[in-house]
Amino acid sequence: MQKIIIIYVGEVCNNDCMMCSVKGHQRDAFDFDKLSSKIVKRKKHATEISFTGGEPTEHPHIIKLLRTAQESGYKKISLSTNGRRLADNHFLEKLIDSGLDEVSIAVHGPKDIHNEIVQKRAFREALQGVKNSLENNLIVTVDSVTMSKNIAHLDKLWSMILKLGVEYIGLQDLVPNKDADFDYDELLVSYERKRAFFYDNLNLLKKFKQVHITNFPRCVLPTTLCQNFIYTSNYEKESSWKFDGLSNSGTSKLKEKIKICNNCRYEKQCYGFRKENLKKFGKRSVEKMMTIDSSLSKK
Repeated sequence: MQKIIIIYVGEVCNNDCMMCSVKGHQRDAFDFDKLSSKIVKRKKHATEISFTGGEPTEHPHIIKLLRTAQESGYKKISLSTNGRRLADNHFLEKLIDSGLDEVSIAVHGPKDIHNEIVQKRAFREALQGVKNSLENNLIVTVDSVTMSKNIAHLDKLWSMILKLGVEYIGLQDLVPNKDADFDYDELLVSYERKRAFFYDNLNLLKKFKQVHITNFPRCVLPTTLCQNFIYTSNYEKESSWKFDGLSNSGTSKLKEKIKICNNCRYEKQCYGFRKENLKKFGKRSVEKMMTIDSSLSKK
């Protein structure tokens, strides 16, 4: 059985994230009847359901969609959201009454960094959405996409949300999108810098109950994972997550294996490295990455 069904509700959104991985897919919200039908039919193959976009809370029928999932018997109902509409506690309570159990709220850095990345003055609402969700006893994950704009500032965000009581965070590597209206070369971070980033922030990351990591090749992470790290490889992601209405971004076509991959213990669980990254930084950056360990001093 497919454990998690992820319903893409369309690209409608109240942010304009410069690194958005679904720009150009669908400019409006999908039809309610078609989405509702998918929710009911997919219950035969899934125990959990998550709604994503775009911004799912901007779909005009999101409450009815959650209620359809609730009535269909899904064991867990979640939203991947930018959190802005969750700042309205009355709206959030309606979502909870319709079966919402869990939220993943995208926050990409402290105030000025987040606002620059999403190209809106959205941080205050996003953070209030986190607070409201915690106060309503939802399971809350704060998700961030790592890129050049925020990689040196995520520690400040994590220190802030720890004080709020956030126990779960998610880290995703940047996913290129040819339809985006921003130069991805400006957002790319070398694999060498990414590995250093994880080692630099290990002590802070250990303070969370769980750190869920996706889209990174396994060799970017510390050789021995912390007990609270949950790493999902592309193979695991594609076998346990079913994207309905949106293609899975973790395809082998976007990646390339190089010579160093032949001797990697994770070779059979990985598609390799993103071609755009290799083109900009070269294969040498991967070789240098492998020399980084916990003795590295913060740069």
